[in-house]
Amino acid sequence: MILGLDVSTTKIGVAILSDPIDSPLNVNGSVVPRQRRELLLSEHWDLDTKKYPDLESKMEVVMAELSTIRSEYNITDVYIEEHVKGTFHFRNSNIRILLQLATFNGLVRWACYDLLETKVIPVAARKARTTYGISFPRTAKSPERKKIVVQKVIEKEGDKFDWSFNRGGKNYATGVDDRADAVVVARFGEYDIKVRGDKPFLTQKMSVENIT
Repeated sequence: MILGLDVSTTKIGVAILSDPIDSPLNVNGSVVPRQRRELLLSEHWDLDTKKYPDLESKMEVVMAELSTIRSEYNITDVYIEEHVKGTFHFRNSNIRILLQLATFNGLVRWACYDLLETKVIPVAARKARTTYGISFPRTAKSPERKKIVVQKVIEKEGDKFDWSFNRGGKNYATGVDDRADAVVVARFGEYDIKVRGDKPFLTQKMSVENIT
């Protein structure tokens, strides 16, 4: 099973994919073998700074949640979105934010390694989204980009991904975008594992003469 995490210091998006399930396709009357992983879990962990004012208290929540996951799921692979998001101008306040994000991301990665006993693979957000089929208009800013990600996840995951709007009905409810990001990260893990498992067609160097 694959665990995908989207980590920030206020919320962590969580997604778990099942072990591979046979899901053959019928293409022009021929059955094509295919494996697919189902979305088993999509949630977010609330790390609101008012409730959890420091990294130590936030990590207590993370450790407790990971312990629950360990007891309920057989996690074999963990993927976490890299901590750097967006473009930062190097002012003192932004440097502090980056350092805090990097520190917390590292702590979460170590907790996953310690509790789930598997190496954590960091994922660049752009790479994961491209693999999932997400692209943004050049003029799209952060709020619009978040909506595009959620809409794509809803489209591709169907009723496996639970979502709702906030009271105003204009924006998605708290945590939906974090959960969507985690799904994208987990699906990249699915892709990455498959690519690593596929053997190359040519196992040795061959000349044109040998091929013909």
